[in-house]
Amino acid sequence: MFPLCRSSRLVVLAAGLAVSPAAGAVLAQAAPAAPSPAGTPMAEAGPQTGFGRSEGARIESHIARLHASLRITPAQEPLWQGFAGALRDTVVRMDAAYASRQRDHATADAVRDLQAYGAIEEADARNVQLLLPPFRALYDSFSPDQKRTADATFRRYTDKAVRRPD
Repeated sequence: MFPLCRSSRLVVLAAGLAVSPAAGAVLAQAAPAAPSPAGTPMAEAGPQTGFGRSEGARIESHIARLHASLRITPAQEPLWQGFAGALRDTVVRMDAAYASRQRDHATADAVRDLQAYGAIEEADARNVQLLLPPFRALYDSFSPDQKRTADATFRRYTDKAVRRPD
């Protein structure tokens, strides 16, 4: 198995959005929601790696909590479905990148191994860019309170994701 280091930070960021302090009271009262119909629920996607299996299961739970914490309205639901589907697709793409590296790792020389690492990093960067349009559309539909919750949550998780060890 490979360390998930920076490449898993996108998924941690996206999946961890639901855990802001502002959302705590809402989450404490909210019943767990069923997986969103957008995209294929990760549990059914057939992940190829430990990364996909562990992150897929986690992201379904986080998607439901994020939905509750942001208090997505019925009018926002179509935009939410697009964002939730993009989150799931992110995990599927990262799982595929890790699976590719795992298949070749035992026989890869240092150059091929570095290329595989680069492919994972490129997939991570592409995923961020692919999450932006559906999230921007959703964010633009938010009320001021929803924006404050999203802003605080993203700030906390982006700070955590880019923190370097001392």
